[in-house]
Amino acid sequence: MISNYIVIYVLSCMLYDDRLSTLDPSLTRNQLQEIWKTIDSRNQGHIEVDTLHNMLGSRYGRDKTTAAAQNANVIDRVIKKILDRCGENAGVKGLAR
Repeated sequence: MISNYIVIYVLSCMLYDDRLSTLDPSLTRNQLQEIWKTIDSRNQGHIEVDTLHNMLGSRYGRDKTTAAAQNANVIDRVIKKILDRCGENAGVKGLAR
């Protein structure tokens, strides 16, 4: 049932800048823009989280611990719980219940 859904998480430039500046307040606006240009090489204004994860993993290595492997299915478990509680056709309003 879960395999019928494709979920794509997208990170926008503004959200990225806000979060990164919170994590490291010493970064200037110009530094944040340069980092974003490196990440968003196509200049789309957003990037898929999976693409960013793959980019960082190929550049800095992947976490090969068992905890990382167990956490990989968190999204699938959350989707399954949502579908179990709300049904397939409930949508966003079903989540409010």
